Amino acid sequence: MNSKTKCICAWIGFVLVLSIQTPGLPSFPGAKGFGNVATGGRGGAVYHVTNLDDSGTGSFRDAVSTPGRIIVFDTSGYIMATSPVVVKSNLTIAGQTAPGEGIGFMGAEASFSNSTNIVCRFMRFRQGSLDPNAKKSGINLLNTDSMMLDHVSIEFAQYDGIDAVGSAHVTVQNCILADPIGQQFAAHIEGDSISWWRNLFANAHNRCPLAKANTQYVNNVVYDYQAGYTAGNSSGHFLHDIIGNVFISGPRTTSAGNYFYQMGNQSVWAQDNIADVNDDGALGTTAASWPGDTKLTGPWASTSQALATMAAKDAFTWVTAHAGASLHRDQVDSQVVSQTLTLGKVGDMWTSQTATGLTNSGYGIIRPGKDSLDGDGNGIPDWWKKKHGLSLTDASVAAKTNLSADGYSNLEMYIDELAGDPVVYSTTSVTGLAAPARAAPRLLGGMLRLDLACASEVRVDAVDLSGRIIASVFHGALPAGEASLPTELAGRRGVNFLRIEIGGRLVYCTIQMRLEPQTRR
Repeated sequence: MNSKTKCICAWIGFVLVLSIQTPGLPSFPGAKGFGNVATGGRGGAVYHVTNLDDSGTGSFRDAVSTPGRIIVFDTSGYIMATSPVVVKSNLTIAGQTAPGEGIGFMGAEASFSNSTNIVCRFMRFRQGSLDPNAKKSGINLLNTDSMMLDHVSIEFAQYDGIDAVGSAHVTVQNCILADPIGQQFAAHIEGDSISWWRNLFANAHNRCPLAKANTQYVNNVVYDYQAGYTAGNSSGHFLHDIIGNVFISGPRTTSAGNYFYQMGNQSVWAQDNIADVNDDGALGTTAASWPGDTKLTGPWASTSQALATMAAKDAFTWVTAHAGASLHRDQVDSQVVSQTLTLGKVGDMWTSQTATGLTNSGYGIIRPGKDSLDGDGNGIPDWWKKKHGLSLTDASVAAKTNLSADGYSNLEMYIDELAGDPVVYSTTSVTGLAAPARAAPRLLGGMLRLDLACASEVRVDAVDLSGRIIASVFHGALPAGEASLPTELAGRRGVNFLRIEIGGRLVYCTIQMRLEPQTRR
């Protein structure tokens, strides 16, 4: 054990984070659907996963064994589990904090059964044939409530990728569910108030998902299916909003028209869904048929239309670029996405992950990286504290909310910004000195209006939801006072918000590029 590990073990899991929380905050900026009520471990202890062991201090199993934690990762690679890992309630699992290509979990089921209030992001769950129990799934959500799964990759599941009976207020967004083995089923949910948003389903026999619940299904991509969105022709009558999705047949598709399957006794609102069943390597534009026995006159859920932020054809581009644990795509996810991008030419359904042809018994490798120093162990690395003027020795600064305009803690600001979320910074500086700006910036008639408290170096970039820079708007020195900068971004595809740095510090992100109408004079 090196000196750094010794230091970590002295405080691991015991940094108490207590803060005044802002009521009604979503799980993180960009959290959508019914699961965005989940707060996870907000206000709880910080636990550092420091090794890839199956159990013991510093392990993932130990991290999730106690409720009320924010879990960060100081290590990267695969965790090999020999039995199901039981995940308790009120946890934030911040896989985006892992160095290198991130973190993965292999060999067994991750069981969230009977848990509530979970935020799980940028994790890989790959059960595979190493698990001798074919009745287990990639993730088990039995009798759960308030669950947010974001940028999670689930492959090689034996029973279901996600198996969720008796679950409510669940969001699965920006995820990959692919290459199930055994039953070759992607997901099975029975419950109420379920949201599927911007996910990629690939190479599954059926259940993409099996939706026995009132469901939002928006901007998803289903590739190489034998049966796609399914309700099971059960006696249960459910409501389904199905908007802006793409269904693409592939080499293992046996009946291309089964992109909607067993939809009897269901009430459906369907809009802008594409069925590409040509297997010709080009994305088709044929409208999918309307499923279900009853056609609703509009979405059953008041938030469904707002989720449909892009047309189906644009959802294909976005999902293949960003779904899954995509901060650093590993070999498995890269293979899934590359097959999907062939649009019908390449794909398969396997009975074991060994058929992928990848190393490590078919699981591939997750490349390691160097962890960043976090001297006081509060979950925020020292480089980020320095950037934002936070103390390097006062661990309590992680719980404070002085950086956020919305009320998120400083630790949440760090892990959310790391994930590429459109975080919004407060105008009040950390040190209590005059803020670098006297008022929030505004977009007015295509012009970005700033009001600077002092002469400052300013950088403005247009970025997408992942934080990738699409275009540089301005970079230079500005005097104190008001300034107007032309954005010239009208109609620019892929732009979701502006990232504004004043004096080298990120101060604002103007979300969604909402333009204010000019007042007639």
